Amino acid sequence: MMRYANDPRDVKFEFGAKEQLLLRYLERFERITVAQFARMANISRRRASQTLVLLARANILRLHTHEKADYFTLAMDTREDEPLNRSMR
Repeated sequence: MMRYANDPRDVKFEFGAKEQLLLRYLERFERITVAQFARMANISRRRASQTLVLLARANILRLHTHEKADYFTLAMDTREDEPLNRSMR
């Protein structure tokens, strides 16, 4: 069970094969868009968006807004277990 940041409700979701695929991708490429995740996981853009937003609200991912397309990164650097301190590109 994961807790939303600044939200008293608990979040329940299954961390399955698609989420593991997503984390492996992000460890290698650092960022992903909704469209990329939908294609990679063979799911609808709506489901991809819902999954990414849920993981962002659970503080697993961080949402970055950009004028061309929003994208997501890991909220924690899994190699060092430290918060990511990357600047926007």
